[in-house]
Parts: sequence; structure tokens; C-alpha cells
Amino acid sequence: WAWRSWSSLSSSSSPSSSQEASSSSLRVKPKNSSSSPHQERLSLGLSLRDKYELETGTTLMTGIQALVRVSIDRRALDERLGLDTCGFFSGYRGSPLAGMDQELARNGELLAQRQIRFIPGVNEELGAAMVWGTQKIATKDVFGIWYGKGPGVDRAADVLRQANATGASGGVLALCGDDLAAKSSMLPNQSEFLLEHVEMPFLNPANVQELRDYGLHALEMSRASGAWAAMVCSADVVDSSGLVDLDLEDKFLPRLEKNDGRRPGGGGIITRDGRALYTGNRLETERVARQVRLPKAMEYVRRHKLDGVKLGRPEAPVGFVATGRAYHDLVDAFDLLGLGGGRDDFCVYKVAVPWPLDKESIRDFAAKNKRRLVVVEHKRAFIEPQIKDALYGHSNVEVWGKTRGEQPFLSDVKSIELHDLARAVAAALDFDSSYPYLRDGDGGVVAAAARHLEEHVAEAEKKAMQGTAQRRKPFFCAGCPHATSTKIPAGARALPGIGCHLMAETTGDITDGLPAMGVEGAPFIGQTPFLGDKTTHAFVNLGDGTYHHSGSLAIRQAVAAKSANVTFKILYNDAVAMTGGQPHDGPLTVDRVVRQVQAEGVAKVAVVVEDREKDLATAALCDVVHRDDLPRLQKEFAATAGVTVIVYDQACAAEKRRKRRRGLAPDPPKRLFINEAVCEGCGDCSVQSSCIAVEPVDTAFGEKRKINQSLCNKDFSCVKGFCPSFAWIETTGKKGVAPPRVRKASDEVWAAVEGAVDADLADLADGPITKKRNVLVAGVGGLGVTTTSAILGAAALMEGVAVATLDVTGLAQKNGPVTSHLRFDDVRGAPRIPIMAADTLIACDALVACDAGVLATLDSRKSLVVANTRVMPTADFVTKGVRADADYGAMKDILAKSSRALVEVDATKIAEALLGDVIYANVVCLGAAFQRGGLPLSAKSIEAAIEANGASVNANKVAFKAGRLLAADPKRLYELLGLPSEDTTTPKSLAEKIDAFAAELTEYQNEAYADRYRRAVAKVRDVDDDVDDDDDFEGRRRRRTTLL
Repeated sequence: WAWRSWSSLSSSSSPSSSQEASSSSLRVKPKNSSSSPHQERLSLGLSLRDKYELETGTTLMTGIQALVRVSIDRRALDERLGLDTCGFFSGYRGSPLAGMDQELARNGELLAQRQIRFIPGVNEELGAAMVWGTQKIATKDVFGIWYGKGPGVDRAADVLRQANATGASGGVLALCGDDLAAKSSMLPNQSEFLLEHVEMPFLNPANVQELRDYGLHALEMSRASGAWAAMVCSADVVDSSGLVDLDLEDKFLPRLEKNDGRRPGGGGIITRDGRALYTGNRLETERVARQVRLPKAMEYVRRHKLDGVKLGRPEAPVGFVATGRAYHDLVDAFDLLGLGGGRDDFCVYKVAVPWPLDKESIRDFAAKNKRRLVVVEHKRAFIEPQIKDALYGHSNVEVWGKTRGEQPFLSDVKSIELHDLARAVAAALDFDSSYPYLRDGDGGVVAAAARHLEEHVAEAEKKAMQGTAQRRKPFFCAGCPHATSTKIPAGARALPGIGCHLMAETTGDITDGLPAMGVEGAPFIGQTPFLGDKTTHAFVNLGDGTYHHSGSLAIRQAVAAKSANVTFKILYNDAVAMTGGQPHDGPLTVDRVVRQVQAEGVAKVAVVVEDREKDLATAALCDVVHRDDLPRLQKEFAATAGVTVIVYDQACAAEKRRKRRRGLAPDPPKRLFINEAVCEGCGDCSVQSSCIAVEPVDTAFGEKRKINQSLCNKDFSCVKGFCPSFAWIETTGKKGVAPPRVRKASDEVWAAVEGAVDADLADLADGPITKKRNVLVAGVGGLGVTTTSAILGAAALMEGVAVATLDVTGLAQKNGPVTSHLRFDDVRGAPRIPIMAADTLIACDALVACDAGVLATLDSRKSLVVANTRVMPTADFVTKGVRADADYGAMKDILAKSSRALVEVDATKIAEALLGDVIYANVVCLGAAFQRGGLPLSAKSIEAAIEANGASVNANKVAFKAGRLLAADPKRLYELLGLPSEDTTTPKSLAEKIDAFAAELTEYQNEAYADRYRRAVAKVRDVDDDVDDDDDFEGRRRRRTTLL
């Protein structure tokens, strides 16, 4: 949390002058500037005001920012056309559109200057209904933008269908977030079929540039046709960042639809007053939708040539058809097969609008000397059947896609992996013997390349399995209230809900499968008439965000059923933590929740609190108990007939931490430590707290426990166990000032580290780069992996280098595996780094780096790996006591075999010793990767990007320089920090160990006590002559010492 997300960079978006405040137009960067080229690049697009106000040039944007930019550019275009329009946003958050509401709220003032308003929806259908309403205003033309993730699209279907039937006047864009790989969803999402069902034309962008461009086209198409228009926003596109050409003059102004100068659209509205849907015209909507609006939408697609051949000659005999992300995946597959430079015998037809498909253009494409069409699309076939329908009776061209004749061809589950796609490309081209790259049918280089890719992926999967059985899984943040609130009595049944608390599945405190959002507990209600005496009661976890969204209806259903004995645990965290820590959409307090459920008629309510001294108004309404009494309370409520509710009131640990850092919440003036000399390593502290900040530590007396002060959020649940090893450190000075996490180095040491780098290490990559470079960052969610990526992206922008990035997070942001992909200079393909294409892997966590997907990107002939030797504990350590770092040796061997060079650095130790916080370990790794030539950027640009980020600037710059020195001269860095050099440590002999422990026992008690120890060890030595090499003996000796 020393980092801020790049999307919140320079978050102050208010204008600095009244003149700027009164302007609603875009700001143009002065062309005649006296600043240097480097300074000009530094100022271009690095603040939110540049991202949203610059009119020309290029800037680095996230997918979310590009979607916000759509509204600003739409307003600017209308203003130039003399149209007085307004804009309106609404919807509900959810990955991959989880940050949409935050970005809109952050820039509320900037948007308001342009007459664009944002009102978040309590849920998806209510948000869609509000956007629907904007198209019924008789006195004002408003363009509306709705957003929701895939499941939200499903649940809002009825509103979307009716709103689309009514039509659009100012234009509507529906943003549908599809999580194809279910990274943060219960099931994979594919919105295409539902959009077809509600008869809504939609576009499918392939990159960040197209998110902006297609968004503008969608709104214009909506105006031209009178229908709503949608856009599929897949995670790999929205979660990426890329350079966006901001130009509007050449791209859009000459091509805008002509109108009367007063109305922006309104085509095809079929109502009495032009804006409403009545029972009298409801059947007429079918005719207008299919015979008026959809043809007009198709006319727009053809007129603007949105679909067409983007690669190769249109007359090539083999034609590939792709849309969205699949298009860039196809480009990468060509490159992997060595076909990136030659396209005489095949071409690619890119579909911008998958529905309704431009069948006329597809027929023309097939008629141009085509022998075969190969349709590439992820998930179920959507375009393929439309193409077959379009060609039926018109062409005999073969169409391959999910099937090749009667045989399966491309997968319709998960995503099409690149090696599978490469094999499909080879198969499609191998059939054509005239293809110039093939030597013969079986031994052609294309087919051979495809086989090699498959073998490489299989080998990566094998390595991952051989290296370690450990996997880094998402888990509760340190001090998460859910780690306590979701615990249940032995033998109890617990049903999960949607939210971070579903990770209780890892701790065994969930006994049933996951439900859809808003129906928590309802499956159990349906079971109760048939269960008999088998299960008479169940607990149901219900997050406060879900309760506010729709979950309150589940409680109403349980009361109405009159047959269920069920306890709803409403987990009140004061934030929607799973999607970014947003506040609730409207007032929601513990007092309100209690009153609401009481009004529903539940049998009993109680509130559980973290702080015994917390003053709650609910004390007059129901029982208020401390969280230590939760086990008793749950047993009481389980024995109570009917529907009961426990409201567990404890703020989200991550949000509490952020507020403390910003001075918005009090920070308890104390810290908790474990005295290793007293600790027996029993692990009860982990059992009591389920806290990831309780970590193993190896001592001369064996494995003990410590509290990682960098992660600790001061929940202090770990002290609930009966253990004398805990020690408190409290400040006695100013109230609310907490003691430091870990002692950091002095300012003089910081200066010495910086001085050593500045004096002796050159800026290795000063100036622009000319060759492409792929860099992959792998680490633990919540520790700054994605912001490290964003810093590199900003540094590339400063140097004028094209860059595309992709952050793969989802639920993994909660202590799970997170990767960030960066592709420099050549960004034709997808932002995700292809197989064997990674030039540099920055392994901030070796366990994540040893995942099969990461290993598959490495090439032992060219890849450089910089690995942090410290492996953080996983969820398995908390729940099972299994250590991940025990397998580091195997991980090291795997990374060494998979790369041309492996650079090991203990970045965590340096971060703690120099800066007092492990959060800086990723930046230390970044510095080491730079020093070893792994980054195609200059140190000057990287440091400038850190400065522009504005969070803990000095500390992050020192961490970056420390990483450089660690890679170049580790001995010197260790000397500056006063750390013992690791390569000078020699293991003690057995006799030395025995003497050392005897001295310890003498100091602890007396010599007689030490003699008892020596005699016990001597008995074992008499039995075994080879004790020096006996690991089992060493273990017995250590246990005997600990016992004494």
C-alpha cells in the first residue's frame, strides 16, 4: 500500500483556474513548447487531466479510463456540431468493470463541467432503468452509458430488453464485462447470446484504443438506428493498458451521421409521444426493432467499414475470421509460427460488430478466391453459425471453427490457448500445399513450430508439478473480519454468499457450494421440506454490499417460507471490499440494517462488535455482544426456531489500513510481537486468527512464529489463544501515534545507497529503445505488482515507446497469484505475453513464477529471471501448517532450467532492513532487473515515473536504487546496511551447536540444567556413531533443547 494504482495517479482533477472551470471543451497541449523532448513526453498523458482533457496526441490509458473518455469525447463532438447534449452513467461494479464507479466518482467534477452525471445503481437492473429514463426526456437529449459484469447483464436482461424495445434518442451504450476465465466470477461469462436475445447490436473491441473508438461508434450507431448499442468488455482488454490516439478530427468528425442540427438521433422511436412504451404499441416493437432499427444499425456498420480485412490480401485462399481479443491472439499465433512477415496466401477478416453480423460483406469476402474460412472465437460459437447461415446457398467454401466437418476443432470451453490456436492455424494452412512456408505435408516448418509450442507447454506443466505441490491461492487479508465472522460451531452447516468471505471455503467454514448473488440461503429453504431431521438449521453468510444490492430479499423469502430455521450472518464491513473498497451506494449503517430485518419479521437479531467500548445506537434495539462471544451466540441462534440475524460489525481490514495511512482513521498506538524465545511453534495463533501475517521463522531452536509487521492490520485475534509468547509495544507519547512496523535504516544510510548508485552505476538504457521487449512481473496480490507494472508503462510513455500492459488479478488480489504483462515497442498482438516470448521475468514471488502458465512464457535461450529468494507463506500454512518456502530449492532449479540466466536476490530482507516494510520488495526486484539489463528503459524515466506516481516517492526511489546495487555489488549493499554477508556464513558443527545450547540453558537457569541437556544428548550419541550426518538426531536434539 505504499503504491497507488496508476488509474488514481494525480487524482486531483479539479481545475486550477476559473477559466478552466468554465470550459467544457478538451484541452490541447501547446505545440510550441520550450521544454525539452523528454520533459514534453513526461508531461503528456501522465495526469488524469491529460488523460481526459488533451485533444490530440497519444496517452497511456487503462481500459476503464478509455471507457470514461468515451463520454468526454462524445460530449466534445456534440459541442462541435452545435448540439447541446448531456451525458449520464449508471450501473453496478463488478470485475472486469470493478473500478468503473471509482474512476467516475474520482472525476465527478471534471465530468460535471461537461454536463455528464453519474449516479451509481444499487444493482444492475436499477442502474439500467435509470439510463432507460434518460432516453424519455422530451426537453433534453442525453446519451447514456450503462455498465455491469456478465452476471449483472444476465439479471438486468428484462430491463435491457424493454429499454431497447423503447429505443434510444440521445444514444445508449451498454458495457458488458465478460470474465472469460472466471478469475473473479462464479462461472465464465459470455454476454453475446443474451445481447442477441434482447436484440441489441454490439461491438467487440480488441484493445484499449478500440474501447474508446468502438464506444464512440456504438453511441453514434445507437443514435442512427434508435436502438441501444452494447460493447463486450472482456477482462483481457479492460484490465489492460495501452497507448491511445486521442485524435477526433480525422477519425470521427467527417464521418458523423448527418442530422438536422438539433436532434442527435431518434431514428426508429415508435411511441405515441416518441419516447414511451405502452401496452398499445408493445407488439409493434418487434417490427420496428427488426425491420427499422437493426437494418439501420447494419447500414451504419457498412458505411463506416467497421468490419473488413485487416491482415493480408483479401484474395488470399485461406481466410481467418476473428473478433475482439481473439483477433490479437490470432496475430500472436502467426508470429509464433514464423508467419508474421508473410501473408500472401492467407488473410484475416476482423469483425467489429458480431451481431447482427454483416452477412453481405461476409459473402463478398468468401467470394474472393476463398477455399476455406477459419472462425476463431473464444467460448461458444457465435459468429461461426451466422457465417454458415450467410453462406448457405451462396458459397461452397469450407467453414472451420468449433468443428472441422464433423470433428471437434477449436475448444468452446475455457479460452483457446495459444498453442492450441497455433496448431489450428498450422492445420488450416497445411491443407493448402501451395503455401510457400511449407516444405511437405508432415515436415513443414509451420507444423513443426506448432508441435514445438505444444511440447513446450506440456514441459512447463510438468515442471510446475515437479517443483512443488504448493499453490498460491487467494486468502483473507491480514486481520480480515471474515476470518473470524465466518467460523461456525462444529458440525454446523454454512452456506456462502458473494464476497471476500467466500474464501472461508479454504478454512473449511463453508459446507455448501456457491450461489448466485442475491439468493443467499434460498437453496436451503427449498431443501427444508425434504430434509427431515438430517439438517435442521443452517448459517448463511451475507455481505453488506450483497445485502444492499439484493440480498435483503433472501431474508424476506426465508421469513415468508415459515419453514426454515436459518441464521443470516450479515457481515458489515462498511465497504465493498471485493471490488475495490467502494462505499455503499446509499446510506447503510448497522442501525439501519437492524431496523430493516426487524421490520421483515425475523425472530431474533444481535450485533457482534470488535470493540467492547463501541457506542452503538442498536444497543436499544437488540443485544450487542463482543466477537469473543460469537461461538456462544451462534449456538443460541441455531437453537432458535425461525429466521434469525447476526450482524457482524467490523470494518474491512484493508480499507481500515488505507484510512490509517491517510490519517482518516485512528491507528492504535501499539503493536503486537511474538517472543521467539518463548514461542513453542504450536501454531495456535494461526488457528485462532486465520491470519496470513502470522508467519513461520526458523531459529536455532526450531520453527517458531513471528508477526509480519508490514502486513499486520492490528486485528489482534491471534492473542485469543493461551500463549505467553506475545509481547506488546505501546507508545506513551501522542495518542494515536503507533510505533513503527520495523526499524528502518537511517537517512544517512539511504543517502549512502543513493550515492553509491549515482556515482558508480550507469544509466544502462538511456534513450529510446528500438527493439521489442516482453516483461512479466509475477507476485502476490495486494503487494503492488500491478502498480509496478503501471510505473514501467508510464516510464515507457515518457521515452516515447509504445507499450501495452495486462494485469491478471481477479480474486487473486487477495494474497493470490497476480501477474502483470508488459509488451514494449511492438504491440500488434494481445497484451498477454505469448508462449516462449518473455524476455524478462521479475519473480517477486518464486511460487507464482513457477506456475505452468508463467513458465510457458519463458525461453531457456533468451529469458532473464530475477527472483526474490523469500517466499511468503500461503493459505496452506495458515490452515495446514505447510510451508511454501521449504520448496524454494526446487523452485530455483525450475527457474534456472527455464531461463538463460537466474539472478537471485533477497529483496524482502533488503526492503525490511532499508525501509522497514516488505511492501518495497517488488521495487527492489525492479531495480535488480533493470541493473541486469532486463528492462528496455532508462533509470531516469523509471524514477520520473515513481515521482509522478506521488506515493512514498523517496522510499520507492531508494528501493529501486537498492535493487540496482544489490544486483551489481551485493556485498557493498550489505555492508552499508550493516547486514552479515550471506556468502560468508558457515554452518556450525554438531559439537559447536551442543556447546551453544548448553550455554543458553546455563544462562536461562544454571549449569546443572545444562548438564541434564548434555547427558540426554550423550545417550543418543552413544547409540549412533554417525550422528554428525543424522538429520533425525538433529531434530531430536533440537526438540530436547526446546523442551528444556
